[in-house]
Amino acid sequence: MDNAKKKALEIYEATNETTIADDSGLCINCLNGFPGVMTHRFLGEDAIDRERNEYLIKEVNKYKDRSASVICNIVYYDGNNFVVGEGKIDGFIAKECRGSNGFGFDEIFELSNGLTLAELLPNEKNKKSARALALTHLKEKLDNNVKGEKYGIK
Repeated sequence: MDNAKKKALEIYEATNETTIADDSGLCINCLNGFPGVMTHRFLGEDAIDRERNEYLIKEVNKYKDRSASVICNIVYYDGNNFVVGEGKIDGFIAKECRGSNGFGFDEIFELSNGLTLAELLPNEKNKKSARALALTHLKEKLDNNVKGEKYGIK
């Protein structure tokens, strides 16, 4: 959440406009939550998704526990107030890369139905994603605050 707040604050300071920013990460239980918010950068800026995914599969193969979560925080900031929406989906790290839809770790994050995020159609993934859940949660929080008037939303 801190990284999303930092992004929202920096965008607000650059634009002086109400903004939202997000941050998400893959948290693998047997690796103590690694890579988390470093999901896209833990092998360096030049690594590609497949390299990161194959590295994670190799690491997880050392353990019996393959459980993991995708966590997303979306932060609204109006110059005075931070409002945070959170979304989380639970699943497992697949034993191999599967699927061609999506990006990042989608090809290794397996849902309880046995499909990876990359095996879902885009509209299916958009309904189940941690980002969609975080946006829904953020909207609920904003709607519950005097229909958003507290935060300047009309």
